[in-house]
Amino acid sequence: MKKRNPSFNLNKIKNMYKFSNIDLARFMSEEFEPILEIIKNKKPSKELEQVLKKYLIIRTVTLIEEFYKNTVSYYIDDFNFQPKGLFQEEQLTISLSNLELLTKEKITKGKIIASSFNFQNPDDIHLVMSKMINDNFFEKMEKVFDANAKWASKNNNKSAIITMKNFLEIFDLRNSIVHTMKITVKKNTQEMKSLQFGILLFLGYSKVLLASKISNPKNKSGTILGSISGTVKEMMENPAKLNEEAVKQLIAEFDKIQKSKK
Repeated sequence: MKKRNPSFNLNKIKNMYKFSNIDLARFMSEEFEPILEIIKNKKPSKELEQVLKKYLIIRTVTLIEEFYKNTVSYYIDDFNFQPKGLFQEEQLTISLSNLELLTKEKITKGKIIASSFNFQNPDDIHLVMSKMINDNFFEKMEKVFDANAKWASKNNNKSAIITMKNFLEIFDLRNSIVHTMKITVKKNTQEMKSLQFGILLFLGYSKVLLASKISNPKNKSGTILGSISGTVKEMMENPAKLNEEAVKQLIAEFDKIQKSKK
């Protein structure tokens, strides 16, 4: 994809909220799971079922967007990641009025960079993450999804079986829902449940890949992964061990690292 130029959009930056793993946990326990239970057990009308599924898909993509905005901002500001090569031009034009706002609003370099991308677009996710891990992000992630699918199939865990291709479909589906409102969501309850696990897998393993590549300022000879338990390291080395509980543990450990650094 064509590289873009960095931009200073104050509204975008100010609308960034501090996404945490608690937000992800709440979305799963207070929204995603209860709505799936309603669809499965309460047997709502077809019209209501469509409304509920569309809501989950739109919320999922929004959550993914906020996750990557905050993650990119975090690594640039807290771990001094240099975002060279992400943009067509390595400079940012800013008006004098915005320059004053930048100081008053405590706007960081990380927030400016993160807000320059559209993380509701998988191409932008791939571009930024590939640069940050210095590798092909989607290729790495696809191997994780494939390994997990084999593990889930072997253990007869149907809700954890989802391909990378099926997961990425939600971005196009979200766009169709938002821009036409005429689309019918054909995913059944089982497929929606698999999507729930796909979210955990996609976001959780993104954290692992970044932690394995980004240098830790507290330990110049190592990476952030050095602060993580042996169980999580084992998951990274063997993606087939990534089940739902393992991914939740992985995300929780990263949360502790972020809190301890503040």
